[in-house]
Amino acid sequence: MRQMLISAHRASASSQLRLPSEGGAFPSAYMVQPLPVVPDANWLRGDIRYACLHQGRTVLVNAANEQSLRIFCAQHVIEEVFEHSREWTERATPHVSHEDFMTRLRNEYLAVIRVVPNDGVPYTWMSPDERARIAALTDRDDVPSVILALAVRGFISLG
Repeated sequence: MRQMLISAHRASASSQLRLPSEGGAFPSAYMVQPLPVVPDANWLRGDIRYACLHQGRTVLVNAANEQSLRIFCAQHVIEEVFEHSREWTERATPHVSHEDFMTRLRNEYLAVIRVVPNDGVPYTWMSPDERARIAALTDRDDVPSVILALAVRGFISLG
């Protein structure tokens, strides 16, 4: 089983990225309904750094490319990744190339992520229970991502 998973990952890692349609639609899923995922900037930072350090695509990108996952990010998350990219590459240990980080972000990650404006999902769409959960957040910067995760019924990772 382990060898089969390693082989599948290697095959996926070398397959061509399946880009969205001109209108931004996801490619078709083959087998199952893709799981929606809403990563935060810290999750993306770690994943992109891992890809740079190991010179290969990660499971996150491969799973999104194979339509096992659908990745959604609020605009502020992508802006934060761009804003802190130098700090996360040049000042971190181990050091990774800022150029490699940005190339992977643009060519691999942004190819499979759907970026949603921070106000792309109206707060009024949330149920009273969801609004209560949002009101309880201590980091108000996370609100657009939490609303997005609730709207797409996705998994969310907050760092």
